[in-house]
Amino acid sequence: MKTLIINKSYLILGGIETFIFSLVQYAISQNYRVIWLAGKPLKIFHGFKEILDKIEICYTGRGVCGAKVINRLKFSEEDSVTILSFTPFDHNRAIKIKQKHTNITITPIYILPNTRGDLYYIEGYFSWPLSHYVKKKMSNIIGEWAEHGDIRYFTQLQRIACEKNYGITFSDVDGYRVPSVNKVKNLDEGLLIKRGERERFNIISVSRLEFPHKQYILGLVDAYAQLKSKYRQLTLYIIGYGTGEKLLRRKIDVLPEAIRKDIFFLGAKTSAEIDEIMKDMHLNISTAGSVVCGARNGVVSLPARNFCGDICEVYGYMPESRDKATSTEPGMPVVPFIEELINMSKEDYMLKCKTSYDTVTNQNVDPEYLFRQRSVQDVTYNNHHLFFAIMYVLKDCVKIFRIIKKKMKK
Repeated sequence: MKTLIINKSYLILGGIETFIFSLVQYAISQNYRVIWLAGKPLKIFHGFKEILDKIEICYTGRGVCGAKVINRLKFSEEDSVTILSFTPFDHNRAIKIKQKHTNITITPIYILPNTRGDLYYIEGYFSWPLSHYVKKKMSNIIGEWAEHGDIRYFTQLQRIACEKNYGITFSDVDGYRVPSVNKVKNLDEGLLIKRGERERFNIISVSRLEFPHKQYILGLVDAYAQLKSKYRQLTLYIIGYGTGEKLLRRKIDVLPEAIRKDIFFLGAKTSAEIDEIMKDMHLNISTAGSVVCGARNGVVSLPARNFCGDICEVYGYMPESRDKATSTEPGMPVVPFIEELINMSKEDYMLKCKTSYDTVTNQNVDPEYLFRQRSVQDVTYNNHHLFFAIMYVLKDCVKIFRIIKKKMKK
């Protein structure tokens, strides 16, 4: 039996989690066994809860090693197991599972979720000289995992960032890129014609409100406010949730009523709900997988810059900007693009919608990709379990120290 293990403690709403949800739905449709190694208490977005009665849930307990859950997992010798992890800590646990069950075909896969971030590049938690030691150690570990063929990624920018940071090289740059799970539906020509009228011009952004990573959204509010007095038909819709919500709401609340009244904060939404909302949108400005949310619905979609501070920079129209969805490189101001789309002819605007849509339809779709990957079963992993156990404790200490320091400053 094919078995999929989701080695991620929570399934809140986000690009990675939406991918996981789609993959789990596919696995269920194929009668594959699905196991979620979940944290306690259970954290799952309400829109994902439909899968809970169709999968097995194993609680990992506290700590990085997960010895208890490793011992509880049971397989038959005919099983072919794929373990998906999204942090180095979790992938180390996946390796322990593989080492525990040597008579089973187990393929641990670490999918790079981002181009930066302390949870993925763990040396970022620490200051020199500890950071130097951790980075050197992680370079060896990541190099070993890459050599074993464990690592995959969603975008080439994620690959490039990992290679540059750790001084490694992936052997199959295209073959290790994870394709989409679902095919894109046909473009609704009736909605496209209606969208081309632009009697109102609805801008939307879909984002986890995690700052500074997604802080472009604060700059987008500024750009909207700058243009609203000139273009009365302008509106701004925000789909998202997260720790940055209070800061975002404070920014919106101080705007004049004439500007503030046409900003609509919609909270967290499922993929199906987003598709429904997109029917009335004219421009999607987002990052990562959220760019696809608009493009697959025939909405002009501009990738925004990640980690850009309080401004909103974009990389232009797709398909030219298709590989910039996770970029941190300097982009271009968003205001000229908004004005250009408002003022261009109906025919030119509809063409921009179509090119955004075509970019997504040309992407590789292969829901079986991850299940076809095979780890070398007799490969020998060096023992890094103690290192990760120590790093897990130290990073939590650093996080607590940062919280205390922040509160003392306030």
